[in-house]
Amino acid sequence: MVIGEHIKNWRARYFLLYEDGSLIGFRKEPDSAEALADPLNNFTVKGCQIMATDRPKPYTFLIRGLHLSTVERTFHVETEQERFVLLELLVNNGLFHGYEFTESDFA
Repeated sequence: MVIGEHIKNWRARYFLLYEDGSLIGFRKEPDSAEALADPLNNFTVKGCQIMATDRPKPYTFLIRGLHLSTVERTFHVETEQERFVLLELLVNNGLFHGYEFTESDFA
């Protein structure tokens, strides 16, 4: 789930993260090349900061882009374990900086 940038409500979305840090978002899982060519969101997470929080919902994390201007995206997953695995994967692949965490951060 992701919170809307302009209308602040939660929306289910499907994201693809590429090795170069591109994070491409869709309303639902793309099922064709045409669907892949028409993303809802397209931004980079390379060099961003990541923060885990339990506000406004449990198992939330924020990605803060520090490129030309500060842009913050808010995401929510269903479980603590899902968030931990996802954030560990992202941080260990070197896409983010400015945040270190342990599983106890989410307890």
